[in-house]
Amino acid sequence: MRANLEDVRSRGQRTDAGYQFGTADWVPATGAVVTNQHPPVLIVNPAGAINMRLPPSNPATAGAAKKGQVFIFVNRSGNVVTLQDSAGVGFTTAITVAANAATRVVCTGDTTSATGWLIW
Repeated sequence: MRANLEDVRSRGQRTDAGYQFGTADWVPATGAVVTNQHPPVLIVNPAGAINMRLPPSNPATAGAAKKGQVFIFVNRSGNVVTLQDSAGVGFTTAITVAANAATRVVCTGDTTSATGWLIW
């Protein structure tokens, strides 16, 4: 039997072998937009160095990420990926995903987009 649940909270949860996050393989172009509906693991393989836009962090903005929402970027290319806010502006602390590397980002829920996402 399979059940689909949304917005479920649990405490003291134990995760055993076989657990995995949803993923998306992507060949993004510069300016590609990540939405709050993307799976948490994004495996990107751009053809060159690019900028990608994260969802807004301000909860009052349509399409905003939830505070605490996490994305794991896996960069399979030999090019650097720079993450930006939804308007295409860099963050106070620059967020990049090095070539052939991975990084995690978490939404702070900040109303100021420059500090709305941080490296975790």
